Amino acid sequence: MAFAVVGVSSVLFVSAALYATVPLAPVPAFIASYQSALAINDLITAVLLFRSSRSCARARCCILASGYLFTAAAAIVPRLELSMVYLPRPDCSTLARRRRPWLYQIWHGGFPLCMVGYALLKGSDGGPTIRGSVGRAILGSIIAVGVTISVAAWVGHRQA
Repeated sequence: MAFAVVGVSSVLFVSAALYATVPLAPVPAFIASYQSALAINDLITAVLLFRSSRSCARARCCILASGYLFTAAAAIVPRLELSMVYLPRPDCSTLARRRRPWLYQIWHGGFPLCMVGYALLKGSDGGPTIRGSVGRAILGSIIAVGVTISVAAWVGHRQA
């Protein structure tokens, strides 16, 4: 079965590679819909992982959930920022173009940092447990993600 999947994938790759130089028509709404779907998927994953960390009380699950929540929030910020392009101010499109690389780096750097934290906390015994209220730990994680995204967006705005 695995060889059949590899074979079909190879045929599809070769047939798609034949059209690699053909430019497609631009679809501006694709990026917005893609990032919205990505944010929804990451948010659902974060909620499920927070629920899991509530039942098992492991700190590493909370960090993993925070990583997904960070990615969901970071996917939403460029959408909010891009909406400024449609405001009737002449400088908005220039600001949006200059801030995108900064937000992109923040977006794609936060999740790997959370994965490193998750890996460092993983031990032979399942890692450390959350001391005290698990609900407070989850709330603290959500607040930390919100503050981090807010500061990153503000710094990106200040640098533009």
